[in-house]
Amino acid sequence: MGTRTKAMVAITIALLVILAVKSLLIDPVTELDIDSKKYHDFVLENIEENYDNVIKPLISYKIVDINQITEDGETIILKRISQAEGWNSEAIKGQYQATVRFYFLGIFPYRDIEVQIKGGVVNGD
Repeated sequence: MGTRTKAMVAITIALLVILAVKSLLIDPVTELDIDSKKYHDFVLENIEENYDNVIKPLISYKIVDINQITEDGETIILKRISQAEGWNSEAIKGQYQATVRFYFLGIFPYRDIEVQIKGGVVNGD
C-alpha cells in the first residue's frame, strides 16, 4: 500500500470517528425544561409506535431539537399510563416543534423530520 492510500485510509477513519462522536454525543437534545421534556417524551413515544419498518433494526432516531414556537395557546399531549389503562391527556403551555433525525447504523444521518402537535394531532412527515 502506497503512502497516498495510507493517508486516504487514515483520513477516512478519522472522519468516521468524528461522525460517530457527532451522531452519538452532540446531536441528541439535552437540558430541557419541564414542558419541553414532556413534549420530548410524547414525540419519542409516538415515533416508536408509528414508525414500523422492515429495516428497523438498522435504523435509529433521536430528537435533535425542540423549540417553543409560540407561548400562546397550549399543546395537548397524550401520555400512556399503562398498556391496560390506555392514554391520559395533558396540556402544556405554548406550541412546540421537534426535529427528529433518523440514522442508518446509528451514526449515518439520512433524514430529518419536524413534528408539530396541534391539539393532539401530529402534523409532520
